Amino acid sequence: MGNSENSLRQFTDKMIRTLDPSFRQRWEIYDGILKRLTGSGARWLDGGCGINNAIEEFPADLTVGVDVYRHPEALHQPPNHLVLVSMESLPFSDGEFSLVSMNTVVEHFDNPEAALEEVYRVLRPGGHVLIHTTNAYSPVIILGKLLPESLRLKLMTAFSAPMNPTYSKHFTNSIRSRRSKMYVDSISKNFMRCRT
Repeated sequence: MGNSENSLRQFTDKMIRTLDPSFRQRWEIYDGILKRLTGSGARWLDGGCGINNAIEEFPADLTVGVDVYRHPEALHQPPNHLVLVSMESLPFSDGEFSLVSMNTVVEHFDNPEAALEEVYRVLRPGGHVLIHTTNAYSPVIILGKLLPESLRLKLMTAFSAPMNPTYSKHFTNSIRSRRSKMYVDSISKNFMRCRT
């Protein structure tokens, strides 16, 4: 990363934390939960893994990152694997994983019902689902919605942000419908930890 790009990212990070002071805390909460659920004995599926860098910070007996896009710098050395597939059609056996995590990805699913059915299928009994979504009421998100589309696309390109459509309300309704099969423990507005 060049000096000007690094400076721009530092400025952006500072701006985000100024506009949304809880931003850091959400990540800290997510990482703390992930740390407790990984480690020895864990079989972890990380949906929408991106470059799959969480595998270094949170080791498990088996880690499988799933994404629809092959990021050039993605990590996938055994026992960590990268599978290019949609969360809506997972090629794994029933009950294969003790943990399924999805970090700021569920709001981009075209068909969240299918993705949640697959998550439930590959999760072993007593397993955990950890979901972190964007805060629809964050000043950064609200500001982004107020910007003209052309300016928003330029900013997203400048910050290497993913340009996937979001379906937050659609996903929220899907997870509510799954409560008959999953126990949902609300940790905060943006975190849900589900157990079968």
